[in-house]
Amino acid sequence: MFQKLFAFILVALLVSLSCGKGEAPREEAETPPLTEAKPEAAPSKPEVTESLVKADGLPTVPGGYTVQLGAFRDKYAAQNIASQMISRGYKGYVQKAQITGIGLVYRVRVGAYATQEKARSVKREILNRYTMEGWIDHYLPPSETPVRVS
Repeated sequence: MFQKLFAFILVALLVSLSCGKGEAPREEAETPPLTEAKPEAAPSKPEVTESLVKADGLPTVPGGYTVQLGAFRDKYAAQNIASQMISRGYKGYVQKAQITGIGLVYRVRVGAYATQEKARSVKREILNRYTMEGWIDHYLPPSETPVRVS
């Protein structure tokens, strides 16, 4: 167990160093979910809001879980990864976060899932198909307003 956790942290650190500065992985959330995003027959095109990429069909209320693939200081790097995930059929989006001691970062996230198990399944799928490590977090709807994290 400890070896897997250490390996995960090491991989996350290496990914964040190679892609820009990011935030440390979070523990998996354990609060009950509210809703799950419904799968679409075909991948949606990214919606480019004033400055961030967001897939169509994401819930507008908080609840459930999401898979975070990274947090970057470079908005365009984050948008590029989110756009790639959308083109691969995932509900990708970028979310601003104001991190105490770090500053503004752009989180790349995929989906809104009702259960942790569904989020874990998507996380494993992304790792196996695209060798992108991720972690589970609570779902908050994407917006232009940064989420404050201490």
